[in-house]
Amino acid sequence: MAIFTKEIQLMNGNEHIHYPMIIVKNKLFSQFESKKLKETADRGKIIPLYIPYVNDKGPLYHIKQGHLTLVQFENGFSFSATLATDDKPYFYDFSKGVSPVLVFIFFFILLGSMILFTPIISQENAFKPSLYFSSLGTGYMLIEIPLIQKFILYLGHPVLAFNYVLAELLIGSGIGAYFSNAKVFNNLSNRIYLPALLVMVINIGLILSLNSIFKVTSNFSLVSKILIAVILVMIQGFFMGMPFPRGIKILSENKKKSKTIPVMWGLNDVMSVVGSVLSIMLSMEFGFTIAMLAGAILYGLISLQNRNLGIAK
Repeated sequence: MAIFTKEIQLMNGNEHIHYPMIIVKNKLFSQFESKKLKETADRGKIIPLYIPYVNDKGPLYHIKQGHLTLVQFENGFSFSATLATDDKPYFYDFSKGVSPVLVFIFFFILLGSMILFTPIISQENAFKPSLYFSSLGTGYMLIEIPLIQKFILYLGHPVLAFNYVLAELLIGSGIGAYFSNAKVFNNLSNRIYLPALLVMVINIGLILSLNSIFKVTSNFSLVSKILIAVILVMIQGFFMGMPFPRGIKILSENKKKSKTIPVMWGLNDVMSVVGSVLSIMLSMEFGFTIAMLAGAILYGLISLQNRNLGIAK
C-alpha cells in the first residue's frame, strides 16, 4: 500500500483542497516499484505520505513497529478520525463525542415532557404506569431505528429498508397486540411478563446472528431477501406489540387509573421521540449494535414489572 495527497490552491489563494490517493497491491511493493512511485509523485507535485522502503517513517511505520497504536494515532487528531464501519457508518461526522445539537434536542424534549406530564402523574399517583409506558416508547424506537439501518446494505437501498422493515414491524406489532390477552403470554409468571422478555431474547439473537444471516444470503434475489426480512422483523414486532395494549387493559380495569389512559398514551408518544433521538446518539457514538442492545435491556426491565403494574390493588 502507498498513500499520497495532492494539494490544490483555489483561485482566491486562501483555501486549499487535498486530494488523497491510495494505491493498493495484492502483493508487497518491491524497492524498484517504490522508487518509481516516488519519482512519478515528484514529477506530478504529489506529496507522498507513505511509500514502502522510500517514505515509510510516518505513522504507519510507528504503528507497524509497535511504537504507536491505531487508537493513539486516531486520538491524536483534534477531530474524530475513527474509521466508519457498517455498524457505525457516519463517515461525515468528524466531531468528537455526541453532537451538541442532538444533546440539546434530547434534553429539550425530555424537559418539556417532564413539565407537561409530571403534574398529572403526581396528582394521580401513576408513577409506575408512567415508567412502564415511557420505557415502551423509548425501547421500541431504540430497536426500530437501528434495525432499519442494519437492513439498508442487505436490501440495497435506504427506501427499501425503511418501507419493508417499518411495515413488517408495525404489522407484526398489530398482530401481537391482537393476541396480547392470550393466556399463554400472561399466566406463566406473576413476576415476569413473558412477551417483553422474549423481545429482549429475540433482539439479542438478532444482534448476534444478523451479520451471519446477511452473509449467507447475500447472493439471494431481492424478493428472497425481503421474505427473510419479513420473517425476522415480524417475529420481533409480534412480541413488541403486546406490552402496550396489556398496559392499557390493566389501566382500564382500575376505576381510579382509567382516566390516565390518554396521559399514558401521550407519554408513550413523546418518549418515542426521545427514544428516536437517543437511538441516533447511541448509534453515532457506539454503533447500531449498542443502540439495539440498549433497547433489549429496556424490554428486559419492562418484563420484570409485575402483571398489574402495581396499580390494580
